[in-house]
Amino acid sequence: AYQHITKVLEQVNVITGTLFNENVTAELDKATIANEEIEGDEPDDSELYFSPDRGNVAFGSAFDGWGFRINQFAELYSKKLGMKKAVLQKTLWGEFYYSPKEKKIFKKVKGSLQ
Repeated sequence: AYQHITKVLEQVNVITGTLFNENVTAELDKATIANEEIEGDEPDDSELYFSPDRGNVAFGSAFDGWGFRINQFAELYSKKLGMKKAVLQKTLWGEFYYSPKEKKIFKKVKGSLQ
């Protein structure tokens, strides 16, 4: 599921970036045609992109009637697992693995050759 959602988010972000660039280009073209001076910094698109670790993606099911964001999930499970919310928030999205035996989060599966 993680790989699939990552690909979907990448596709959405590509479309978002393309639309942003088209809009900026159109504004620049208008200014050039009107012979206006363009002032200011380069347009910033960093706030446009979606990523669960930034808190701007929600997971949910309309059919089952639930939804959550990573920070909400981290808050809930920090109490249950006895871990810090900040640690969970950073590691719930990405290729991290939880070892219930050791009650620790690892970057790769324990015992894997990766």
